[in-house]
Amino acid sequence: MMQTVEVRVWDLRKVARSGRPVRYEVRWTVNKREWSKTYPHKAQADSFRSSLVASARAGTAFDSETGLPAGSAQAGGSSCFKVAKEMMEQKWADAAATARRTEVDNLAHLLVILIPPHRKAPDGLRLVLRALLGRETVELSAKDQDLVRWLERASLPIASVDDVTIRRVLKATAVDAEKRPYSNSVRQQRRVYLSGLFTYAVEQKLISVNPVAKVKAKHIKNDTGVTAVSPRQIGDLDTARGILENIDDLLYRDFTTCVLLAGSRPCEVAALRIQDCTLPADGWGKLLLAKSAASAGKDWTDSGEVRDDRGLKQRKVTDRRSVPIPPELVKILKIRISDRTDGPVFIGKRGTVVSDSAISRAWTAARMNNGIPPDVLPRVYDLRHLTASIWLNAGLPANVVAERLGHSTEVCLRVYAHVIESESARWNDVIERALK
Repeated sequence: MMQTVEVRVWDLRKVARSGRPVRYEVRWTVNKREWSKTYPHKAQADSFRSSLVASARAGTAFDSETGLPAGSAQAGGSSCFKVAKEMMEQKWADAAATARRTEVDNLAHLLVILIPPHRKAPDGLRLVLRALLGRETVELSAKDQDLVRWLERASLPIASVDDVTIRRVLKATAVDAEKRPYSNSVRQQRRVYLSGLFTYAVEQKLISVNPVAKVKAKHIKNDTGVTAVSPRQIGDLDTARGILENIDDLLYRDFTTCVLLAGSRPCEVAALRIQDCTLPADGWGKLLLAKSAASAGKDWTDSGEVRDDRGLKQRKVTDRRSVPIPPELVKILKIRISDRTDGPVFIGKRGTVVSDSAISRAWTAARMNNGIPPDVLPRVYDLRHLTASIWLNAGLPANVVAERLGHSTEVCLRVYAHVIESESARWNDVIERALK
């Protein structure tokens, strides 16, 4: 960490832009490198500038990496990297494996930008962060340890991050390495996890206000965190049936058919146990869903297995969800289970639960053989969306559909609003009759 007493603090500058509130900018140089920090109120800017001037006059060395007096509350406080590490260590035990993976991946993208703007993160740092965050003990190579030490020195103090820095971070993480913009959902996700980092800092009393809240989100239409499904994405029942018929492996065909006919998440079907199935000789049966087994990867699960054995999504461990299933699926499951009395319904040749990657490959191959466009039913999960749209358009009340899907009614309507067929003509007739 380099320190210097070559410091110059300039006069306060008033920044007035058309249509925007007036702000006050403090500018100074440390070892001839310019730094600045803006405030919404003049008194705040004056106070910060005065602290810089007092430190410079007292001969206090300034940190060349942060631009702040060495040993000051801001320069010596917790860095963004340190706070992120502590946060993930606290959240790790209670988080689902897929949630761990998603949050760590987003934090890794953010932390390599939460450094002084004149610096550039070294190659490979983001991968090291994905291996490090949340884990108590990690064996790193000497090269990776050097990368971690670099970030420990370069990471901005959490208290020094203002709205200008937040805008810079959001802008930098909105595009990929080739400057191609990410989708709205990815950008929204980046913002959510950035805000989460500073919310944690507020809870730990490291800062008083979350700076992300001061920055208005732009060009992100879906700010609810729930992605709506499009009619193009889910295709139609004939298309889905055609793909299913072209899946050569009967195990994979039965699995995907279960997703379609039960409307369940693939991770719930993977965790389906024989004892969860009620399969009568005739008529409708029932699945009593109790678990999910999302495929997250060995690096993210407590067990070291690929799948994460957990309860239902966003439910208590003891919660169960009853899903009626049609006779067609009852017949398929009876044949699949045969004379077995317990264990997973869908097991592969090695006696373990069928893998997501194998199912995905089978699904992709069948789609390609049928000449299906890449944006129509691209994932097995989209069969669940198709089923929900079929139920809603058949006239099932939204609360019944939501209960079978494991949603709230509000989320169900938000997700499937665009795939419910218009009943405008029907309601026009109702209004017309009422006016007579």
